[in-house]
This record gives sequence, structure tokens and C-alpha cells, in this order.
Amino acid sequence: MPTTVHDVAILADFRFAGPDVAAEVRAQADAALSTVLVHVPLPGDDRPLPFGSPVRDLIRDGLAELARDDQPVEARLLVIRGRRPIVEDLPDVRAERTVAVDDPGPRAGRSHLRWLAGYGIRPRISAPARPRGAGPVAPVPTRRMLLVGEDEDALIRLTAIARRLPPAVAPVIVTQSSGAVDGFLTEHIPSRAVRRDRLAHLIDLHRPEVVVVDGRWRDRPVVPGVVWVKVGREGTEGFDHVLVPGELADGAEPITLLDAGDLLDTAAARAELGLDDRPAALVRLDALVEPVAERGFQVVRRDRAGRHLRAFDLVVGPADYHGFHEQLRFGIPSVFVPDPRDPGAVRARYAEAAGVALPVGELDAAMRPEVRDALRRRCEELTFANGASGAATWLSGLAARRERIGG
Repeated sequence: MPTTVHDVAILADFRFAGPDVAAEVRAQADAALSTVLVHVPLPGDDRPLPFGSPVRDLIRDGLAELARDDQPVEARLLVIRGRRPIVEDLPDVRAERTVAVDDPGPRAGRSHLRWLAGYGIRPRISAPARPRGAGPVAPVPTRRMLLVGEDEDALIRLTAIARRLPPAVAPVIVTQSSGAVDGFLTEHIPSRAVRRDRLAHLIDLHRPEVVVVDGRWRDRPVVPGVVWVKVGREGTEGFDHVLVPGELADGAEPITLLDAGDLLDTAAARAELGLDDRPAALVRLDALVEPVAERGFQVVRRDRAGRHLRAFDLVVGPADYHGFHEQLRFGIPSVFVPDPRDPGAVRARYAEAAGVALPVGELDAAMRPEVRDALRRRCEELTFANGASGAATWLSGLAARRERIGG
């Protein structure tokens, strides 16, 4: 992810923050404003208490980012909250404006946005107020965003972002894969040979404000009026912005498709898959189906678990971007089989060193329930949010500042 100046930084002791903070942050997210939470314990109170559940939900859902102790925070507005506002020994926070608030009570929705506007923070996306007694509200004019992905990993990443864009931004998925992406308008590029011309045609057809490209793209059409965003580090020459998907091993939030609410609970997931009470394993590589089955597991051979992830006591497979991050995020005991030529090798080494997964050489150890329980507990300690919401907010902010091609 690029270095970003957040719209709002909230400094507080989040062990005691409640629904009022959550309501304000959700209003900011709805307006495409980014939020970073700076946790500072109250002076003299360093009890190891957890954050309140409303704050945990914000971080889990990607509506707010939790500041790291070892990195500075930059924001347009710093809000210092609490009945005893913390105004001394502040961490490294750089803000254009700062206000200390003695818990004024919840300000949700438009009232909170009006309060922010008084400090120069205005929504990037907003819907007009509905007059009392008026008829049906006319749809807000939709801004379009083209999301172009070359391979399956890219397509999943872009779909994750598309799902979290605000209603005022309509995503159009562009892919070389066959089939439609569920819930989204999908356009196809039949082959690399016609990719440049086909994309130029789609830009002219949909008139997007932003084009997001995930994959190696060295022959993009030059179209004025579009902000190009390149997802990834390679081949960034000529792109206006670069969005780097986070990696857990780098301490950054990964972009993943699923959130906790997307998953079936264990009983429902196992019932849909026809699993009995024996331990169940998802095996993502053909060569390991038999070795896992021989160790007493009922085996499901699939490339991805999707919403059935909680059905499994163990997942054995590659440390690819999405599988790696989703399995660890939801505490699924995992055995990773890295390809030494792939970034998955780095992920697998990190997971082993952090104690959140096992290498394939320890497959026998993964068969023991106490080992899997230890992996689950370690994953719970390694909590991290979904970076897809932050990416969607940033991209929708770009779209809000652009004019559509042709009008």
C-alpha cells in the first residue's frame, strides 16, 4: 500500500472506547474518508485489557487501520478523545489540525460529517438529503471503475476491492478468464493479442474515472483523463499510482476476499460438504491427498475452501497469497508446501517462524489435535484486518476527484 495521509486519526485508549467511536468511524468510511486509530493507554493505567468489541469490529472489517508503534502516522485531522484527553507524550503523529474532545457523545451519520466539515474534512462521496415528504429518491450518479486482472490471484484481489466500494462507485471487472464474476458486470478480453485495443474500447464504452490493473501490463493504451493504478511492484513505469497489496510477513494488511461474516459456521459448512464427525482436511495439492487420508483424515480435494473454510480441521497446500492470508486470519491450522520459485516460500518460512503454521515436513505433527489447537491459539494472537476495505476507500477517493471521460 502506498504511504497515505489519512483523513482522520483518532487518538484514544481503545480499551474503553465504545459504540460512539464505531458510529463515527463507520460514517467516515461511508463518506470514503480513511481513519487510523492511535492507541495510547491512559496515564498510569497499563492493564492488559482487550479493545472493546466495537473497535475490534472496525479493525476486523477494515473500516479503520490500527497505527503501529514503529511507524509515524500522518493525518489531515487528529482527534484526541477521552474523558481525560491524552495531550502529553503523544506518539509520532503528524496532523494538519488537532482537536481534543472530552467525549461529546455519539455523532453518527450526517451530524458527524458536518462536525468534521468544520475542521476542513469533507466527504469524498455523499448522497443528497431526502426532503421530507418527497417521492422516491433519484439514484446518485454512478462513477465507474474498471478493474483489470490477468490471473486468478489478481481477479480475487480485485473482486475483494469491488465488493467494498461505496454505492456511488460501480465496478466493472475486466478479465481474460471465462465466466462472470458473481454480482458484477464482467467484460472479457479474449486474448493477449487484442488486449490493448479491447481495453481501449472498454474505456471508451464505460468512461471510468479510474482504471485499476493487477498484473504485468506493459502495453496499456494511453487514454487521457484516466488515473491508472497498478496493483503490485513490478512493471510500474508509466502508471500514475501504485497500490501494493499488503503481506502479513511485511506487517501490512493483505487484500483478501472473505471477512468473518462471509463464512459458514463449522456445523453448517460440514453439513453442506457431507462431512461426518471425523477430522477433515482440505488438501489443495493432488500429491498430498493420499498421505493425508492415510493419517486418518477425511479429505476434500479443492483449490479453495471459500465460505466452507471453517469445516476443516487442517488445510494442506501452497502458501499462495489468498489461501495463506485467509487461513491464518481465520485460525485454520495449516501445513504449507512452498514453491521455492514463488513468494509463497517467504510466506511459508514466516508462518513457521511465527508459529502459526507448519512446513510440509511436519505433516505427522499436524495430525495431533494438541498441535492443531496450539496453531489456532497462535493465529488468534496474530490478528490482522482485511486491507481490501482500505484499498477500496483509497481508490474511491481517486474516483471522486476525477471527471469521467467524455463528460
